[in-house]
Amino acid sequence: MFRWLGRSFVGAVVLACVCGGAASAQRQGDFRVETEIFAENAKQPLAENLTLFRGGVVYDFMLAPSKEITILDLRHGVFVLLDPSRRVKTTWSTQKLMQFIASLETRARENKKLAYLISPQFKEEFDEDQHNLVLSNDRIIYKVSGMKPKDAGFARRYRLFSDWSARLNAARPGNLPPHSRLALNRRLSELGLAPLEVEKTLIPQSVFKREPVIFRSRQLFTWRLLGKDPQRIEQANDQAAQFKEVGVEEYLELEKRIASQK
Repeated sequence: MFRWLGRSFVGAVVLACVCGGAASAQRQGDFRVETEIFAENAKQPLAENLTLFRGGVVYDFMLAPSKEITILDLRHGVFVLLDPSRRVKTTWSTQKLMQFIASLETRARENKKLAYLISPQFKEEFDEDQHNLVLSNDRIIYKVSGMKPKDAGFARRYRLFSDWSARLNAARPGNLPPHSRLALNRRLSELGLAPLEVEKTLIPQSVFKREPVIFRSRQLFTWRLLGKDPQRIEQANDQAAQFKEVGVEEYLELEKRIASQK
């Protein structure tokens, strides 16, 4: 189902997009977001990310459990995924990703039990003074503590990244469609908010599992780059130029994952 994510996109175009500008100087509009994701009430995060916004390009560094780097060029609609441990990369366009999401929607519409995944309807509670938002239905509950950035443009750019990140995650094996998160992002954008904390509760419908599953994320926004952030960007650009290009099936090691599940 990932045939559209192959090698057809020309690597030279990608490198021209991501590597065209110098990353050494601080630029107006640059900012960073540190994210931690927790399961239930765990004190240690499941995952940690550092996301750097530089012009029309976003660099998302997974700090744990892996060291994967995602480069999203919003100007040209291109993703580059980098795996430093294997020194490989894969690239594809946001247009192709949207085609994949459309195929998910088609399959979900053919199964009434899955319709809620692509057409979520939420009840809303909003505390304007505290910037707290709750979206809920009988399947999922989002509780968000938000903040208004000093520049509304920052919130819009973060929303774009969050939307594309949700779609990208949906393309990975075993993940749900992105539409519930997209609905949350849209409402936050309408309110002019960026999320500081997000609690997501999944409510199982199975008779064999009644306990809800809870994930929490914390975001720390800094409205400029810090310390070694420009060097991280330079290094990611160098890796994008040097790593071997592979198809998405090989990059995600789908065959190995499928074999391990048999």
